[in-house]
Amino acid sequence: MTRVVVVVLVLCIAGGWLYWIGGRENRFQRELEQSETRGRVNDALSEHIDPADVDRRLHDLSQ
Repeated sequence: MTRVVVVVLVLCIAGGWLYWIGGRENRFQRELEQSETRGRVNDALSEHIDPADVDRRLHDLSQ
């Protein structure tokens, strides 16, 4: 009975560890994407855009 408990405990710990390692890669990828998005937003907010630029960009996007 003790062996069964130890084996189940080891399997649970191994499964949890693998789940954590897999999630860590996803968290890193998400942080990288958020950092890139933040950079693009900051760049977009810092540049001056007049109404003609907005019209041109919307026209370009619609093509």
